[in-house]
Amino acid sequence: MGEAIGAFERGLVTTSRWDKFVAGDHSALTAREKRGLSVFMQRGCITCHAGPQAGGMSFQKVGAVIPWPNQKDQGRAEITHFPPDSMVFKVPSLKNIAETAPYFHDGSTASLEVAIKLMGYHQLGIVLRDDEINAIADCMRSMTGDPDPAYIAVPQLPPG
Repeated sequence: MGEAIGAFERGLVTTSRWDKFVAGDHSALTAREKRGLSVFMQRGCITCHAGPQAGGMSFQKVGAVIPWPNQKDQGRAEITHFPPDSMVFKVPSLKNIAETAPYFHDGSTASLEVAIKLMGYHQLGIVLRDDEINAIADCMRSMTGDPDPAYIAVPQLPPG
């Protein structure tokens, strides 16, 4: 069953304008999305959300600079029982992030812009301006691809 689910999920991989940009098509992103990428890099978000998948390859402490308000789920420490793993979670890929609310391990926000604001504050110790937050959100939305409609269509079952 796990293999079947894995095969299905691999088929949900989408190609976005972000992927085209990373592959060298610099016209794939709008000027505003490129500005968002620039802010994303300048402010330090790229430290954890790196590579073509914009994350998904490492574990980091949430609340690295300013403690995360909800400390109920202690992350990896609940599995490893190693105190330095407290509040350490897998850094998510930002691919399709605009479609995957609610955000964070605790599902504490459904707004992409609020999530960006919280990350700036808790991870980087900075207060992002609204124009920076909106530009980063625009860039992140460029990472959303469209799944093949036939792949996710309700199957036609045989009569029975």
